[in-house]
Amino acid sequence: MPLPCFDETLWPVAPAPPLATDAAHVWGVALDDARLPLDALAATLNAAERARAARFKFARDRDAFVIAHGALRAILCGYLGLEAHEIVFQEGAHGKPELSGGMAGSLRFNLSHTHGAALVGVTRNARIGVDIERIREDTPILELARRFFHPDEARALEQTPSDQQLSAFFTTWTRKEALVKAHGDGIAHLLQVFAVTIGQPPEVLAKPVGEEHLDWRIYDAPTNASYRASVACDRPITLTRRLWRPTS
Repeated sequence: MPLPCFDETLWPVAPAPPLATDAAHVWGVALDDARLPLDALAATLNAAERARAARFKFARDRDAFVIAHGALRAILCGYLGLEAHEIVFQEGAHGKPELSGGMAGSLRFNLSHTHGAALVGVTRNARIGVDIERIREDTPILELARRFFHPDEARALEQTPSDQQLSAFFTTWTRKEALVKAHGDGIAHLLQVFAVTIGQPPEVLAKPVGEEHLDWRIYDAPTNASYRASVACDRPITLTRRLWRPTS
């Protein structure tokens, strides 16, 4: 069965490999893959996660949440050598999930999911953020850019040929979301503070005041034409991409 957004050559099936301190592993999860064990993944969630899942009105959204969060736990288990019920999360200073207890500080991670797809990013030490978005043709891109983008980004998007604006918007949006999530200090404040290139190569052009010395980096994560995805870290990293699927 073809996967909805990941090229199987770019995202090979593999267990969690050794993770170097200067590396980031980004795992793609095809949320509509009928081979994924929904019930088994649901059983690994804690009470708070199950309560969040139950609040979704539509089954597809509920199942996507369960698979994405179950995959996150399974991936972390692969690195930590633990069972799913042993993975305990706590909220960081600004609400970003972190490992707690004896696991605190052993890994940094981030999760993003959209219609049909999820990303999980994992590092040893680097702050990491990931974002994946499905491109929606009816998105009011210029209105949103003027409202949420850095002024330089909004102007660059306005000057982009009209037939390229939709793709450029979602590329820029995922880069910015990934940066904000890596920073972990609130999306409303930082979306207009960070500025990135809207084309190639992916670069950070403006940073929060007082953080000019930090070496924020952004990376595009290849997907098919229906999606855009990005990864951000607070230092240069070697990025490895894989497709996650249970081995049994």
